[in-house]
Amino acid sequence: MEQKAPVQNENVAKGLLFASLAIPIAVIFVLLLWNMGFMASLTSFALAYLATYLYLIGARHTPLKGAKYLLFIIMIGIVISFFAIVAADLFKLYGALHTKYEIKISRLEFIQNNIFKLEVLKYYAKDAGFFLLFAVLGSYRQIMLLFHGHKAYKTSNKQLEITK
Repeated sequence: MEQKAPVQNENVAKGLLFASLAIPIAVIFVLLLWNMGFMASLTSFALAYLATYLYLIGARHTPLKGAKYLLFIIMIGIVISFFAIVAADLFKLYGALHTKYEIKISRLEFIQNNIFKLEVLKYYAKDAGFFLLFAVLGSYRQIMLLFHGHKAYKTSNKQLEITK
């Protein structure tokens, strides 16, 4: 007679806590690629995959109850990663301007005053478009798996299955 494994409850809070660790990792990865001159928007897929993987470890279950919250964490991570790029460029710009001109505000104030200005963000319009495009394309598989639930994960992501 075959015994069934006990059904594990999804620990949503712990899963989301683990998944949120993907955001700072993604930001570091984005900034490294951006500073090396690569298209950093490709990291959106890595963020979605890592957040999902970390959720599975923390929740000890595929994302069912926590799927919409995990999707929110992924989207927030993508937005934070994009603005990290803008902040990094403003950080460098301050250094260049500070050597030529006398600037009476701190570097942090300079970044805070300019990071959300349309004049600054217009410069990143093309990059933002690519960032969004790759975020959608790269994250699509993970997002679809989140909304198709447990069965989809078992059949297509065997390497992410968490068992006792």
